[in-house]
Amino acid sequence: MFPNARHTNDGFASFHTKISEVIWGSIHPILDTLIDKHRGVQLALLTSGDSIKHTTHQIDKLGLLANLQALLRVATNIMASQNDLPLSMEIKGIKNRVIISRIERTTFIVACRNTIEERETNLKVEATAQLLKTVLVIGSNIQDVWKIR
Repeated sequence: MFPNARHTNDGFASFHTKISEVIWGSIHPILDTLIDKHRGVQLALLTSGDSIKHTTHQIDKLGLLANLQALLRVATNIMASQNDLPLSMEIKGIKNRVIISRIERTTFIVACRNTIEERETNLKVEATAQLLKTVLVIGSNIQDVWKIR
């Protein structure tokens, strides 16, 4: 019925990488929107392993990654002693706080001001984390599909 079906699929080969690029490229606008739409949020970034994948502001990457890995190790050890895994944590200072969430194989970090709207900020951060998780899962699944072909 479709004698040139294989040939038709080859026409989309260059499109496969573009789909992945668009999906991965949507992460930065998601982080920017969190900053732009909620005045309590000062910084948002996504890390993976020993690299920062996306950030809304320039930061000391080496210092952040070294300290983040140490913090995550300590949290993992503490939670493991309770037969659990850390999914998120919050470090609160006098004026600011940092929310750290594990999403798939990445870490989502948000720095925000301590404000009266703390509950609203938490809801916005959680909604952004869920959106990032969706994007990361879709991006990962598409990459896996292209690897199989």
